[in-house]
Amino acid sequence: MKPQTAQGSRPDSHQDTEPEKIPSAGSRYTTVSRWDAVRWFLATLLVVAVSGLVVAVGLTRPAAAQKPHYGEPVPVPPGQITLACPQVPPTVNPAAVDGSGNPLAPPKIAGSMTSTVLARTARVPEKAVYQPLGSRGRAPQSAAPTPEETNPDQTNSHQSGAKHLVTEDTEEVAPPPENPQNDLDLTPKSAMLYGSFSTPVSGFLTAQPWDGKVALAGADIEQSVSSGDYRGLASASCQPAQLESWLVGGSTEIGESSVLQLMNPSSNSVDAKVEVWGDTGKLDFPRGEKITVPARQLQAIPLESQVGGTQRLVVRVTSNGAGLASSLMTHSLLGLTAGGVSLVHTSALPNTTQVIPGVAMDGSLGAVRLLNPGADSARATIEVVNENGRFPLPGGKDLDLDPGAVLDFTLGGLQPGNYAVIVNATEPVAAGAVIYRQGSVSPTDSDKFVRDLAWLPALSTGGGVVMGPAATQRQLLVTNLNAENREYRIDGATHVVNAMTTVVVPLKDETPQLIEAPDLYVTQLVTTNLGDGDGIDALEPIPDLSVSSQIYVHLTS
Repeated sequence: MKPQTAQGSRPDSHQDTEPEKIPSAGSRYTTVSRWDAVRWFLATLLVVAVSGLVVAVGLTRPAAAQKPHYGEPVPVPPGQITLACPQVPPTVNPAAVDGSGNPLAPPKIAGSMTSTVLARTARVPEKAVYQPLGSRGRAPQSAAPTPEETNPDQTNSHQSGAKHLVTEDTEEVAPPPENPQNDLDLTPKSAMLYGSFSTPVSGFLTAQPWDGKVALAGADIEQSVSSGDYRGLASASCQPAQLESWLVGGSTEIGESSVLQLMNPSSNSVDAKVEVWGDTGKLDFPRGEKITVPARQLQAIPLESQVGGTQRLVVRVTSNGAGLASSLMTHSLLGLTAGGVSLVHTSALPNTTQVIPGVAMDGSLGAVRLLNPGADSARATIEVVNENGRFPLPGGKDLDLDPGAVLDFTLGGLQPGNYAVIVNATEPVAAGAVIYRQGSVSPTDSDKFVRDLAWLPALSTGGGVVMGPAATQRQLLVTNLNAENREYRIDGATHVVNAMTTVVVPLKDETPQLIEAPDLYVTQLVTTNLGDGDGIDALEPIPDLSVSSQIYVHLTS
């Protein structure tokens, strides 16, 4: 007889089995549980794989993995503006002799440094000072009236550098005597601040913001020498510092001199890198890797000591921090005959299209200088625009530009007239031009003629402040490369230039003027009579630094 079990109990053989609650191994419940486990495993594996892919892409290409988000523009308060005025070539060679070996008579020398801050409104600006290089400190303060007390008809003597300020009761107040070793405070004159030296004193113009904007400031420096080795006119529009500058011009052949000038207008030292290209390509420049320019100083480097024997030069200057104002001081001799002086100004950054305004031809020679700084060969076509329209330059189609080599292409095929030169290239190029003015027979060589020259930079569109050096003839060249006529303004007066033409505007007044030409190419040519021919140079407008674009800063980690 089998033993009895208690009610609700199970035999030992069935103690772990309960068919009515737990299905057998082949039941549907067991099958679903296995598929759930598989699905969870596959899903986990997929998530891990996708997460790893996202992390890998984010590490290797963070910019592609993140969409930039820009915040609202933040207004930046206007700051002071500082312009740097370079040195001009020396005035006389004491050893200069004529063809018979007799000492030459001392040359006639004229020059100036002129600074201004133009008014944006009816109120005359204030707080601007010109600090010569090596200044010994502040100039003595004169008993000048405040801007509110000054009569707008007060006068200024440019030649002497003295400022005669006229008060409301017409009593003249004598200023301190001119001293190029002291800082020069700019003082009110009509609707501007104004100051000058009667000699070309290199230095820095600093102007404080006014009426909620960066000051509309300008300065220039110029010098003319009538005879001797340094015969010619040299001038420069004083410029703000730049982080990258291209100087297209100059030579270090025998009889040629090119001095690189690096000016630091900031209050901290700046390190610069200098690269030089020549006839055969990029040149070894021993000092070029790191040149330190102290605060408020000028560093001058004769390039003939570094890259001598180079017929055609292009120089690139890059710097850190506040940047530098760069220029080349050039001087040329044709044997014992004066070959001209000029200051090479900064050209536009390399681009596939370059425009060089101010190419005024009078039958003398001239040339366009081109550099292809890239690693690939390029082809370039040169055109010109004058008052009659746009034309190809004879022989200037499909020019081969080897990587790194500097090319000079003659402008001798142009008829006398006023032009802008247009360069279109398949690769970015740097460009500039040189024009000449021939004078009388050389006093040292009857087979040669004295001459002067002007190096012209490629420019961007836009006007700015143009200065009026004393004892020079001035003309403004304005080029319109648009398909429609365009307006431009000189001190508020409106003028029109036709499509695809260049116009010439004589400027007779020495007063500094504002040129407003947002989409036109503008430069100013200055000439002076040296007695045996003309001296010539160019003065590009000083830009209005209150006209700037927005800059977005995107930070990633």
